[in-house]
Amino acid sequence: AEDSDFFRRHLEKTLGEEGYSVTSCRDGQEAWNRLEDMETLPYALITDIEMPGMTGLELTTRVRSNQRTAPLPIIALSSLAGDEDIKRGRQAGVNEYEIKLDRESLLQKLLHLN
Repeated sequence: AEDSDFFRRHLEKTLGEEGYSVTSCRDGQEAWNRLEDMETLPYALITDIEMPGMTGLELTTRVRSNQRTAPLPIIALSSLAGDEDIKRGRQAGVNEYEIKLDRESLLQKLLHLN
């Protein structure tokens, strides 16, 4: 879930080149709607934090409060890099917090989620 067209396309390309199948969404609400409709949950959810409508933290809280989606690994991908930002992400239930966009670090975190 990423509201920036530039970053969303960049993520799609980066992850696609590594063999991941990507479903991209423009915001947290669209991501939540898609998760609800999926028969099989994705390997991971990567979400921006600051988005209009439903933020990444709100999306994470919703995912964690639903029995079916609660186990889904979540990586926050944000330009918010302060200790308090990371703490809020962890408190919401983010597994990993990544600063936009360190390609290698993101790919390593995806590999080590499980």
